[in-house]
Amino acid sequence: MKSSIWILTGCKIITLFFGLSLINVFSQPLYEPAQGPFVKIAITGKAKAQIIVPAEPTYLEEFAASELQKYFKKISNVQLPILKEGNNGKYSFSFFLGKTKKASGESIQATEEKMGRDGFELKSVKKGLIIHGRNDLGTVFGVYELLERYFDVRWFMPGEEYYPEKNTLKIGRINLIYKPSFSNRWVGLGEWALHQRMNAYVTAGEKPVGINWKWHFHTFATLMPPERYYAEHPEYYAMVRGKRTIIPDSKGQGNQLCTSNPAVIREIARNLLDTLDAEPGIEIVTLSPNDGGGFCECENCRALDEPGRDWFARYSNRLAVLIKKFLKTSK
Repeated sequence: MKSSIWILTGCKIITLFFGLSLINVFSQPLYEPAQGPFVKIAITGKAKAQIIVPAEPTYLEEFAASELQKYFKKISNVQLPILKEGNNGKYSFSFFLGKTKKASGESIQATEEKMGRDGFELKSVKKGLIIHGRNDLGTVFGVYELLERYFDVRWFMPGEEYYPEKNTLKIGRINLIYKPSFSNRWVGLGEWALHQRMNAYVTAGEKPVGINWKWHFHTFATLMPPERYYAEHPEYYAMVRGKRTIIPDSKGQGNQLCTSNPAVIREIARNLLDTLDAEPGIEIVTLSPNDGGGFCECENCRALDEPGRDWFARYSNRLAVLIKKFLKTSK
């Protein structure tokens, strides 16, 4: 799997307000309903269906099953049993989750083109519904899509959720293939973000899942720690008020690099490539300045800045030049 390098130079948030009638918005159904015929999966306190996972389920397949079971119970006060494939369930309808034999025989081929990184398929089959992701995280997302789209479960805010209460649960015919518009998605953290089908900095049962993202932001200090380099190479670090100084014991604050120095670029490239070689499963590795300002004021760095820009925006060009040279050096 190819790795990505994310660059953060600064952000602006723009809020747009639209004159919409809330009454009109909420009076319209969010999703089209499933098509009939409908099958009862729970009625008056009794289960009428089971949840099937592979004979040797992964952690996320088991988590997806437990989430489906949990929310069906919240809605109907009925707990559908979870069985491993190969065990005979006593109900005629089954939810087949993950890489079951049923899915391999009746699902589409889960390719990047059809499902992206972690898309999924919801497919009605005879006496059941397949919930099959391109990977295990996609299967979890398929469960949440089913709950939101067809059973009106909502996770409005972290720590807040809504679900209807019904004596009878029914499911119709579904044929949905979902490919996320963005391969990397990050809004919020933890399980609430997972409910929103985010895949960065998410947790399933407090276990980190999703994109293998190495570090966060402000990685100059991680890639070229002053305690390793400064004594022999103070020229690697920012000149501030005429001196190349550092802030001792500061990890992500200050201690910026002199990004016009070719040796700095070579060292960044070497350290980043060594990291990717040591951990080939990394999908994103971050290269970005430290927090807190203190950018280099040497003649060569300042010559790269954009004239007429205020605040930190004027540093955008020097960082773009850094990335361009880094990519050329790391080939």
